[in-house]
Amino acid sequence: MTRLNKYFSIAANLGILAGLVLVLLQMRQNEALLRITLLNQYNDSYIATETAVAGESLAEIWAKSFEHPTELTLAEMRAMEAQTFAPVLRWSSLYRLQQAGIIDDSVWRSEIDSDAFFYFSSPYTRAWWETNSPQLHSSVLPPGVRAYVDKRLNAATGTVWDNFKEIQERIGRSEPPVPVIRKRRSPG
Repeated sequence: MTRLNKYFSIAANLGILAGLVLVLLQMRQNEALLRITLLNQYNDSYIATETAVAGESLAEIWAKSFEHPTELTLAEMRAMEAQTFAPVLRWSSLYRLQQAGIIDDSVWRSEIDSDAFFYFSSPYTRAWWETNSPQLHSSVLPPGVRAYVDKRLNAATGTVWDNFKEIQERIGRSEPPVPVIRKRRSPG
């Protein structure tokens, strides 16, 4: 019986040791997740601030960044920078979540696939990216994100402005819709 008690005691101690190791691993995982969460919350607050800086006339400034990019004032360039930097922070946040194993690799890549062309196709925003992306610290713009954005921008042809012009051309070629007039029923 003492031999059986000895084996039960060893098994119980190994179980306790395994439990402690699992708790330690869980604590490390929670610490990493908390760090990422805090960094993403900081990025969210930064994005909110940048959105406020962009102001109410961003649409006009954005159009000017295509039509007359060399005529942007310093204030307009700052508004464009605010609008341009926000997706970089979003992509970096998604990348960090993927690095922590929380989301799939395809999530941050698909966001870049759908957004990079829009945000970086004007002459101003392309120059902004080429000037600033190499200077951004890896904690702000991880090298994997930078490389993927570069790849997408190098593969892109045309601009968002070209897409809008094509839409206008299609509108001009199409027949206007014929209004349908419906008769009102008389109450009765």
